[in-house]
Amino acid sequence: MKNIPFALCLDIGTGDYWFYPSWTHYPPQGDLVIRDVAMGQEILEIIPPFTWPTGAGNADGLQFLAALLTPDWNDMLGEFGSVQFSYGE
Repeated sequence: MKNIPFALCLDIGTGDYWFYPSWTHYPPQGDLVIRDVAMGQEILEIIPPFTWPTGAGNADGLQFLAALLTPDWNDMLGEFGSVQFSYGE
């Protein structure tokens, strides 16, 4: 499939969201990527492995939400994906 919108956001549970790939803050705006998508399953590296910085504190209940959208952006293709995580020092 050609020119499929891929949306991924970081939800921190406060009504604030950050959208990949620019990590733009919503509100007021979001961001997404237009991709060619092969049938089946594909693994995308969104955030490469890194060492969490010291002094970053702790957080629980954070989650990434992701979806492929129809080319007109009016609906999702399939189901959305999510992963919840926490971090701490």
